[in-house]
Amino acid sequence: MKKLRVVVFLLILVILLSVTSFIFMPKQEVYNIVTTKEMLTSLSKEEEDTIDVAFFGDSECFAAYSPLQMYAEHGYTSYICATAAQRLCDTYAIMDEMFKSQSPKLVVLEANCFFRYGGTEKDEDDELFNALAKTFPIFKYHSRWKTVLQALMRSKYQTEDNYKGFLLRTKIKPYKNGEYMIPTDKLAKMPEENEGYIDKILDLCEENGAEVIIVSSPSPKNWTYEKHNTTVDLANRKGLDYIDYNLLWEELGINWKTDTKDYGDHVNLNGATKLTREFGNYLSEHYDLPNHINDEAYAEWTKLSLIYMKEYMD
Repeated sequence: MKKLRVVVFLLILVILLSVTSFIFMPKQEVYNIVTTKEMLTSLSKEEEDTIDVAFFGDSECFAAYSPLQMYAEHGYTSYICATAAQRLCDTYAIMDEMFKSQSPKLVVLEANCFFRYGGTEKDEDDELFNALAKTFPIFKYHSRWKTVLQALMRSKYQTEDNYKGFLLRTKIKPYKNGEYMIPTDKLAKMPEENEGYIDKILDLCEENGAEVIIVSSPSPKNWTYEKHNTTVDLANRKGLDYIDYNLLWEELGINWKTDTKDYGDHVNLNGATKLTREFGNYLSEHYDLPNHINDEAYAEWTKLSLIYMKEYMD
């Protein structure tokens, strides 16, 4: 009887491990299945080949750039394909799918993602653990429960209105810790695997005829001069333009008492308005992007941008 109980217990355990492994194992090289799927669903609602500029990155990106403001001020269309804590494997997956329906002339990469491990899950040093993980992937992907749990609630980065991926927040919680970009020659360490993902992303953009620019949005909580140096080195080696707004926040007119919603982690609407205007001006000066304001095919964009500007800019 005791042996039977052990056998039944082991059988139930194997079934549970098999079922949970099936649920948690990624069907493609994606870390956050939920937010990736939701982003692609939102993006699929856009008319084909109507996006001129596509932004990719994490919350620093979707809090900082307003496509409707840029359209109102410059006439070109953009979409924020950023997701919370986006990893580069998710960046690639979303971008790969995006290129099937959109042909942006420019892709904007938020550099904060470069310093987060870009893959799904790392192998462990323990060979026995890795062997078990091959049979039962739940051992490797057990932390994925957080992303599955999000399926039961609305993702925090999603907005109730159609702001083209921009997360509009007016809350004010000041940053009070003073200067954060202290000059140094030191380099921040970027996960070794990440450059491989970046190369895949750049190859994908080249294949689809899209130029690439790297940006760093103002964030005293997340950014450092060491990260700046590493990103400069990367951009130089890849032949890419790079703008670090953490060195330009004073020129932007950012006021850390009024322009951040969470003590310097992200900018709020006040900060995003200033950053969007400056970045829009930069794009208009350095890239040949079309002005769709008087194009009937973009009447919905014009309508949405007018509503947005009246409500938030007047």
